[in-house]
Amino acid sequence: MALFEDDHTPASGDTYAIPGYTESTAYDEGTREEYVEAASSSQSVTNSASKAEFTMNATKTIYGAALVDNSVKGNTDGGATLLCAGKFSSSRSVVDDDVLKVTYTVSAADDGA
Repeated sequence: MALFEDDHTPASGDTYAIPGYTESTAYDEGTREEYVEAASSSQSVTNSASKAEFTMNATKTIYGAALVDNSVKGNTDGGATLLCAGKFSSSRSVVDDDVLKVTYTVSAADDGA
């Protein structure tokens, strides 16, 4: 998972190489936190049983999170993929040593076509 620190609204044109948001790397963990999903249910999957935890190391405002398939903080190189991104319902102000616990739920449905 990646955090973003600008008030970006994710858009269909966002990519891993050009995500549209500014990734926050202001946390102590050496890599992006892993998304550990629970069994899918009702056309959605979530990590609510194993939230991603980021120990912040600076004063920031965090606006959202993204799922990517590369664990390197701040990386936008290579053949990685931005799977999805979303803004929080409200931004989160953090300071050094705050632990931000992030739950991300991905939903999907058959469009009936």
